[in-house]
Amino acid sequence: MLNISGLGLAEDVVEIIGCMNSGLRGIKISLNGITADICNGLKFVFPKKLQQLDLNENWLGMDGVCNLKRWFVERGAQLRTLNLANNKIFRDEHQTEQLAALLSLAPGLEELRLGVNTIYDEDLAVIAKPICEMQHLTVLDMNTGGLTKDSVQFILTILVTLKNLLELNLVSNMLADEGCGYIFEHLQDSNSLRCLDLSGNKIKGSCLEKLAEYAEGSYSGRELMVKLMGNPIPHVKREKLVAKLAGIRAKRPYFALDVKMNCLLYTSDAA
Repeated sequence: MLNISGLGLAEDVVEIIGCMNSGLRGIKISLNGITADICNGLKFVFPKKLQQLDLNENWLGMDGVCNLKRWFVERGAQLRTLNLANNKIFRDEHQTEQLAALLSLAPGLEELRLGVNTIYDEDLAVIAKPICEMQHLTVLDMNTGGLTKDSVQFILTILVTLKNLLELNLVSNMLADEGCGYIFEHLQDSNSLRCLDLSGNKIKGSCLEKLAEYAEGSYSGRELMVKLMGNPIPHVKREKLVAKLAGIRAKRPYFALDVKMNCLLYTSDAA
C-alpha cells in the first residue's frame, strides 16, 4: 500500500505513482489537493493490479470522475475498495449519470465510500442500479447528504439485493422518522447487515416503535447494531425502547440487537 495522504502534493502525485512498482495493489492519496486536471494524468499511471484506491478529501468534482473513466474501463473490474468521499462531486451540476457509469465499471467492489458529497434523492435513484450489481459489497458509506424518505425505496432495494452487505452508513441525511420507520419495517429482509448508522437524521422518536416491532419479531439471532446518535429523541421514548429490548432479551438470551443513542450505549440487556 502506497500511503502519501495529507502531504498536499497535488501535481507531484502523478510523478510519484508513475515511479512506483507496477505491482502495487493499494494507493491512498487523500488530502492532496487532487483536481480534475490531475486525474487526467493519474489514469495513465495507476498500477495495473490496483485493488484499493483512496481519493478521499480532494477536489475531483464530477469532471475528475469523468477523467478517471479510462482507467476504470480497462481495470475497474479488479478494484475492491473505492473511496471517493468528500470530493465535491455534486458541487455544481448533478451529472449523476457520469458517476453511475464509473461505478458500473467496478462490479467487484467490496467497499464503496461516497460520503460528504451531498447525494440527493435523485442522485441515489441513478446510482442505485450499479451499486446493486456489486454483489460482493460489504461496506457502503453515503453519509452527509440530502437523502429523504423519497430515497427509501432505493435504500431498501440495496439492502435486499446485496447479500453480503455488513455496514450501511447514512449518517447526517434527512430521512427523519418516516424514512427510518420504513427501513426498520424491512430490516428482516436483509440477513447480512450488521451495522446500520442513522445518526443525525432528524429522528424524533416515532420510528422507534417500528424498531421495537422488528426486535420483537426477529428470531434470527444475528448481531445488529443500529446507531441513532445525534437525533433529538426524547428521553421517555429512548427509555421505552430500552425497556422493550431488555424484556425481549430476558425471554430470548440469544437476542443480539444493540441500539446506540445520544452517546450512551443502550443494549438489549440494559437495565
